[in-house]
Amino acid sequence: MRSQNRTDFVEQIFLPNLPKWLPSPLAFWLLKKFARGGIFSEGLDLVLQARVDNPLLQVKLALNSDVEIAEFAYQQSLCRLLDMSDALRGASGVDDKNVDVIGRWPSAPGFVAISFHFGTGLIGLAHLSRHSGACAFVSRPYSPEELQHRPYLARGVAARLNGIAQACAHPVIFTGGNFGVLTELLHKGISVCGLIDTPIVEKQRFVSAKLFDRDVSLPSGLLRLASEAGVPVVIFSVTPDLASGRRTLRIEAPMHATDAREFSIIAQKTTKHLEERIEALPAAWYFWPKLAQLLK
Repeated sequence: MRSQNRTDFVEQIFLPNLPKWLPSPLAFWLLKKFARGGIFSEGLDLVLQARVDNPLLQVKLALNSDVEIAEFAYQQSLCRLLDMSDALRGASGVDDKNVDVIGRWPSAPGFVAISFHFGTGLIGLAHLSRHSGACAFVSRPYSPEELQHRPYLARGVAARLNGIAQACAHPVIFTGGNFGVLTELLHKGISVCGLIDTPIVEKQRFVSAKLFDRDVSLPSGLLRLASEAGVPVVIFSVTPDLASGRRTLRIEAPMHATDAREFSIIAQKTTKHLEERIEALPAAWYFWPKLAQLLK
């Protein structure tokens, strides 16, 4: 357990804080060096195990040699470090000069933004709140018992949630009985953001789409929220350039979800956006181990 706690401290606290303590070029150089050192191996082990169990992952990841596995590990470790570093700095660490933006946010605030467990999404949240007003991020709650034996990981989770709240200029809203709260926020002109590439749980409503030509089930709560509040849906993602550290924020045109047919259209555009991003940088998707649970 001591060894695990040391690892958590390095991954969650020490390394992600380097961009706060050091000049940006030096910090980025060090992050790339440390990313070659086998950090976040816990996540890599889950990816490799999922690949063994799922033929689709064997095709899409194509990790057929030690060299390919090492490069994937490096890229995912660097993505995770950049993402956590963004969270620890909150909105203060976001510089629009280092972000290439494709598309734009709706001119009127109060919409539902959909993203993924991909890349460095906090940059997108900060950009949204700066250019289109405050945004409430929706997260699953974490119980104290869940991380009670890993204090540095617990600190990392808390720091991430705090950084998200800073970037969004609004407290995080946790799932479970807050649908009415989110609807009211939208009516007040505060946008709501959630991640949709999440496996559904028992009795949870979902919408179907295709991902890598396979049927997947996505939770439909965000689409229902937009429909009931009468606001548009906007898909976005942020991809890091692992050579330069720059980020590319992609914002899709607003869509309206008013009936089941439009739910299906939006869901398919959502998975198309995710698929294109994964194809461009497979290591930037952190939910490879969840793919089997997404598949219908």
